[in-house]
Amino acid sequence: MPLEQLAAAKIELLPSLQLVMADQPIFSIWQTNQEQCEDEQEAQKIYLDESQQVLIVRPAYTLSMYNIDLCTYQLIDSLGKGYQLQKAIEISLETDSSVDVSRMIHFSVKEKLISAIF
Repeated sequence: MPLEQLAAAKIELLPSLQLVMADQPIFSIWQTNQEQCEDEQEAQKIYLDESQQVLIVRPAYTLSMYNIDLCTYQLIDSLGKGYQLQKAIEISLETDSSVDVSRMIHFSVKEKLISAIF
């Protein structure tokens, strides 16, 4: 697909994908309270005034959760609202113009968050 077409494309995300934004460190709290978390020093590093964005997805039978930065949250949220890829990227860049857009796109592809491009 040529870049001009890709920029104007709409991206359909997996139906199971959910985004959560909180003023508290919800991902860190969840992760610390999992059975496999045995590092008490990590548990002590939670700062309750830290906001976090979490992406929850189940591409097959396994639930995956990711602590994502605000720019990635905004990109995925914008795509989920039906914005064209170029507009979704612009919205992300409004938060941080130095963000690595290719990293965000790579994450979305690698984690199989995209179900269709049209």
